[in-house]
Amino acid sequence: MKLAWLLAVMPLTSVGAEFAMLEDETSSGSWRVQLQARPLSQSKAHEWGARGWSQKTPALCISELNLQNKGLPVPVAKRFYADLCDVNRIWIIEEKSNVTLVLDGGDASSGYRVELKIESRRLISRTIKSFGLVVERTILNYPVIR
Repeated sequence: MKLAWLLAVMPLTSVGAEFAMLEDETSSGSWRVQLQARPLSQSKAHEWGARGWSQKTPALCISELNLQNKGLPVPVAKRFYADLCDVNRIWIIEEKSNVTLVLDGGDASSGYRVELKIESRRLISRTIKSFGLVVERTILNYPVIR
């Protein structure tokens, strides 16, 4: 396993939409990550990281996540990031045949880590951890076309 890059993202905590962009070169090519955040809608029942000890309102949640490898888009459906709030760190871990986009968010009791595993420019799983324990895992299966 090779840590491709680790960059602290400016916390997306001010009121209004925020934007963050990270770029780096790895052995699997160049990667570009763009995040856009928006204030938490009060109608949402549950958003990861939105309800910490401070109960601050509004939390900022990811409204757009654009990921590119070698200039080509890596599609990530909105349902895999729209419930993530107050992201404060992001990095990519490069492994044998895949990479993992890692996002840390929340604070104190609402802290969480999301791992989006990507293989061949396709999202293959999303894992959410809190206090080191897996609390949610989604595995995507793609049909083999011959």
